[in-house]
Parts: sequence; C-alpha cells; structure tokens
Amino acid sequence: MIYEGIDEFVVRVTSYVRQGLSAEEPVFVMAARHKTDAVREALGDDAPSVGFADAEVGYHPQIRATFECLGYIEQQQGRRSRLVAEQGLGRRTPVEVADYLRMESAANVVYQPFPVEVLCPYDASALRPELVEACRRTHAELVDAHGVRASTSFVDPPLFIRDSTTVPEVPVSAPLVTCHTAADLPAARRFAQVQVRLAGLPDATADDLVLAVGELLSNALTHGRPPARLSIYAEGVTGADPVLVCHVHDGGHLPVDPLAGYAPPMDLGTHGRGLWIARQLCDSVQVSADHTGTHVRALSLLPPS
Repeated sequence: MIYEGIDEFVVRVTSYVRQGLSAEEPVFVMAARHKTDAVREALGDDAPSVGFADAEVGYHPQIRATFECLGYIEQQQGRRSRLVAEQGLGRRTPVEVADYLRMESAANVVYQPFPVEVLCPYDASALRPELVEACRRTHAELVDAHGVRASTSFVDPPLFIRDSTTVPEVPVSAPLVTCHTAADLPAARRFAQVQVRLAGLPDATADDLVLAVGELLSNALTHGRPPARLSIYAEGVTGADPVLVCHVHDGGHLPVDPLAGYAPPMDLGTHGRGLWIARQLCDSVQVSADHTGTHVRALSLLPPS
C-alpha cells in the first residue's frame, strides 16, 4: 500500500481492518506505536478485536517480524486472516534497508502456503523515491488511492534476491581461520569471540554474532565442500554506517537457494536451520555464489566511534 502521511495511513488501514472484521477474519497490525495508537482510536469499540504490535520491537532484528507474523497465523488454526506490517525504513541504514527489501521479496513465497492476506504500507511522503520504487519491485500487487492493481515492476523473488546480493572480495589483511572438519569448530568460535570483541561490539551483540558464525560454519561443513574459511573484517569504517563482516566461504558449487533461511524450516534438524538462526541474530545475512564456491556474509552494525 503506497500512501502519503499518517492521516491517509489511518483511514486506509482502518478500512482494511474493518473489512477483515466484517468477514470474521482475525487481523494483526504491526507498525510504529503512534500509528497503531491512531488506528486503535479510529477503530473505537472494534479495537479490542484486533491484535497490535510495536514495530520497534517486532522488527528487531528485522526477520523477527516474519517470526511474529507466522506465529500469529499459526494461532488462527487455519482460519483466513489479515496482517498489516510496516516499519520505519527512513531510520534504517543502507545495509538494513537492502536486507529488508530481500525479506519483503521473500515474503511473497513465505506466506504463500497460508490462508492470509498481508498489507505492507509504504509512506511515499517520508521515503526516498527509490524505496517506493523498490516496493513496486518486491510486491506482486499494489494498493493505492485508485485501488488494487498488478505491479508491472514486480521481480520474481529468487531473481530479486540474487541480483541484490553481491560478493565483495575479502580484504587480504582480514584475519582468517580455516575449518576442515567439525573438530575445528571450537577453535573457530574462540577466534570469532576475540575478533568481534576487538571490533568493539557490545557483549550481547558479540555473543549473537559468534553463535551465528558457528551455525554458518557448521552449515558450510555439512552442506558445502570443506574446508570452510571464516574471515572477519570491517566495512565502511571511514564512512557512515560501518559494519563488521563475518564472511564464511566454502568450495561447494551446489545451486544456492536465494530463499533459504527466510522462514523457519519445517524440521529444525533439516537443511536451512543455520541460516534461519543466523538471520535472527545479525543485522544482515547475505548468501551468494561465484566460481570459487559459496559465500555467506553475516553483518552486524558497529557502534559509532
């Protein structure tokens, strides 16, 4: 849904919610607190029938929104439901925005098996034009003041995700550790613990990143072609929004599923568990491949210097 300003947001979301309630469909709204408060007020006596969540919590990290929404769908036990989900993209860094757009694209596939309709609002008055255009590329249908129509700019999700994920070269000076077998994983985790703390990450963020790295290395050894190499380095240090990169590379040449890890695997013991966990622990996870093998980059934002 492309709209302009909070007044239009409230009018159109309230109408969408009421349509769902009239059809006896459960409705869940996740947005900034001031927006959900305004929708509550507009709904009046109908507000208690709607589930609400604060986007500041629901999108931290961003993939958590998918987890929250899938949990809500599961609670409905097969009943058709409606979701409204929006976060404040204007305050996100370029790394986070790029990751979110890949998540939005993947959502076309993630929610497809379920009896649910998802409305994703984008405020054209507050977002850069290229973000509004990205909305058209990541959503098969658009809702604007003229109604619902197919997006002529829509890009197939696997293609969008693949084309928006690059494989930057690892700096030659980056610290490196190599894992040949699972027996090397404890030493690799200790290496990661030292490096992420030297980079200045807060303890909780550092612990999350080390856990994610362990999952990705295990994935590479199990599903890729050993050895698995872990390089840790910073990007963007001299500019805005610096990030710490944990880059896992193995020699496997199996086709990379661009959608892997965007939804919880049906069985947590199966392929996809590591990426799903890593996406919940990092600010961005990028998966790609080239002639040298498979690359997975786990990124965490560095605190301002």
